[in-house]
Amino acid sequence: MENFIDRKKELEYLENEYQADRSSFVVVYGRRRTGKTALLRHFAKDKPSLYFLATEESESENRNAFAGIVASHYNNSILASAKINDWEPVFDLIAENSKTQKQIIIIDEFQYIGKSSPAFISKLQAIWDNKLQDSNIMLILCGSLINMMYDQTLSYNSPLYGRSRYGRDSQIYRNILR
Repeated sequence: MENFIDRKKELEYLENEYQADRSSFVVVYGRRRTGKTALLRHFAKDKPSLYFLATEESESENRNAFAGIVASHYNNSILASAKINDWEPVFDLIAENSKTQKQIIIIDEFQYIGKSSPAFISKLQAIWDNKLQDSNIMLILCGSLINMMYDQTLSYNSPLYGRSRYGRDSQIYRNILR
């Protein structure tokens, strides 16, 4: 087992969110090269989880890459061969597969998708509100462009405002922002 210096509270927080008898929406952000991805991968390694690293490509390229990872994870040949024009069917498949066991979905460098398509943030809001919040999902959005992550996920002006259980002043953010 890897040791994370000053990461026990973060791992405990993530584990508590995972064990909770409800869906979970978690935002993790901080400076580059501080161990956010390593922390999340370590936390999720023995759990049913999907990890997706967003890129600075277009929203459609990110969506199709995400769909490919989801298709592979669930061994879904139909999704694997399809070109997806909307995020909703991909998250439908995830929600359907979460009925028997909690699923962790990690979207790393999340801000790149919102940067390429500002409408994506409100699409994700609708998906969370209409599908994922009542499913057995732990959605983790992670990013290293601090101001952009805050604006896209935690700011009062963001469509995702209020969906994450903890805000900027919580312990997990203070530790990760070191």
